[in-house]
Amino acid sequence: SQEGLVQQVHGKGTFVRIKEVKKTIWNFQGFSNLVRKRNEEPISRVIEHTVKKGEKGLYLKLIRLRGINKDGTTTWMTLDHSELPIDIFPGLDKYNFENQSLYEILEKNFQCPPHHVDLEITPIISDQRLCTLFEIEGNPPLLKANGMVFNEKGEEIEQIEVVYAPHFTFKMSQII
Repeated sequence: SQEGLVQQVHGKGTFVRIKEVKKTIWNFQGFSNLVRKRNEEPISRVIEHTVKKGEKGLYLKLIRLRGINKDGTTTWMTLDHSELPIDIFPGLDKYNFENQSLYEILEKNFQCPPHHVDLEITPIISDQRLCTLFEIEGNPPLLKANGMVFNEKGEEIEQIEVVYAPHFTFKMSQII
């Protein structure tokens, strides 16, 4: 994912420069869609569903625990924290997100599906709250993604933070 370039600096020696990857394809997509593609049943538990005032108007603040239901057992995979502008999506706060997909609603009811995402992924140490929500022991390291989701016109439609449980698997590939 990174390309090393040799650089000689007079009087200092030879160094390897690291070229930053500019474009990466990552399996970021709606959780429900991702799980259904694996022939599994998505499940959501809404932790918070409120309307808050922001700099540019009202926002839906939605915190959901997302998981997979298999043979009556739920495995929690992510904790999703989303904030979406109600000006762009009037009435979005009226939906029940325990049994409806946020991204399907954005696409079908508002004709504004997510198009691309700009994320920063960082490691974190889990705390007691995350261990309780994910039903895991100890304080394992986890991954957290922070960023923004955009529509096809390049307008920001969601601020997102996702914490991934230890058993979530990532797949990435680089555009060369």
